[in-house]
Amino acid sequence: MPGFTETVQEAWEKPVNTQDALISLHVKLLHSANSTAIVQVILLELEMAHERRNLSQEELEFKKFLKSR
Repeated sequence: MPGFTETVQEAWEKPVNTQDALISLHVKLLHSANSTAIVQVILLELEMAHERRNLSQEELEFKKFLKSR
């Protein structure tokens, strides 16, 4: 995806106001996810998979979770 690496790098470099490494990682991942269209891509993949087969319960729950975000 054109510009993906640059977008993630920019999001990753945003300041995080915590000293906790796990929280810092979590926030950086959120920044990255919010800065990209990754959720839409995953939802599209799940929709295409659903056209070919029944989704597992985990996939259905994950899809519901992503749609709520």
